[in-house]
Amino acid sequence: MSRQTFLIKFLFGLALLLSPGSLLKAQEYQLLAKNEASSQAYLFDKGAIVRLLFSGYGKQVQEFKGTIDSISRDSVYLYDQQVLHKKYFTVAIADITGFRAYSTGIFVAKPLTQLGLIAGYFVFYYGWVAPLSLHPVGAAALSLGFGIGSYYLVKALFPDKVVRTREKGWVFLSVEKKSRSRG
Repeated sequence: MSRQTFLIKFLFGLALLLSPGSLLKAQEYQLLAKNEASSQAYLFDKGAIVRLLFSGYGKQVQEFKGTIDSISRDSVYLYDQQVLHKKYFTVAIADITGFRAYSTGIFVAKPLTQLGLIAGYFVFYYGWVAPLSLHPVGAAALSLGFGIGSYYLVKALFPDKVVRTREKGWVFLSVEKKSRSRG
């Protein structure tokens, strides 16, 4: 084989390998959670925020809340953004026993609700409690009651409990991501 023929074959192979429509392109997957009894389904892709319940080491039930980094045929790769670094975690799809999906709206609504409750507390305290000249113990009890009530109100409005589980008929699968055709 001449040097010129080798160079042409090499460049053709390289162009085929690097082309956007290449057959050798890595496959991308999505996580499908479906419940056939209730005809519900969720399709998770990279960037989705979820809380996963799974059977971990020794089949103990564990959970992890984070953002999906990627999905393979057998596993979901998640990360949780910590203050200084990302915490990475891998869950086998076969081990997933439940999930809770989060929309991006909850990350706006929950802090706004908490800020509204704090502002409401200050209005309550300085508008009604402070003018009454209550004993410090009474004022502290009212503040404690308002704080505990606010905590449980936020917990009721924005629950974190995993409710969609295998016991309730949910199945978890990895499916190939469909490529979008333009035209």
